[in-house]
Amino acid sequence: PGMLQSGLSRHLFDKWASDGNNGVVITGYCVEGTFGFDILREPTEITTLGGVRVARQIEIKEVSFSAHSDYPQTRDFLTKLMPRHVVLVHGRKKRGIALAEELERHFLDKLKEEEFKRREEKDRITLEEEERKAKELQEKGEKEEEKKEEEEEEEEQGQTF
Repeated sequence: PGMLQSGLSRHLFDKWASDGNNGVVITGYCVEGTFGFDILREPTEITTLGGVRVARQIEIKEVSFSAHSDYPQTRDFLTKLMPRHVVLVHGRKKRGIALAEELERHFLDKLKEEEFKRREEKDRITLEEEERKAKELQEKGEKEEEKKEEEEEEEEQGQTF
């Protein structure tokens, strides 16, 4: 399926091409005359493998990226991009599955860490809010106590005259 000529990557591209919420990153060299080369010119329409012409809304970017990167390089690249979805379509199936599982573990751990930080921040804000409310209640109680004392003093003074 090199250069988006065929295969899963091309089928997914055809399915997603008309939706502007989608994007494709071409990460390697595309030979002139291939579909990958053609879409780098960002045409307004594309012809699907089924022969249907559709308006191209998908965002297309080109990034120089080694097709033979190792796990740390791929992980770091994806960490910088933080895409919502990743489709692995190159290489041996067994290795692709292993890579996908490692990436999934890494990003699930990262999401858990971010969720923990969000909860910790929410708890901190909640604690600060509770402390503020407690201080307000204490101040209110002190003011009421002062007012009561003043009223008692006034009452006592009224009795001495």
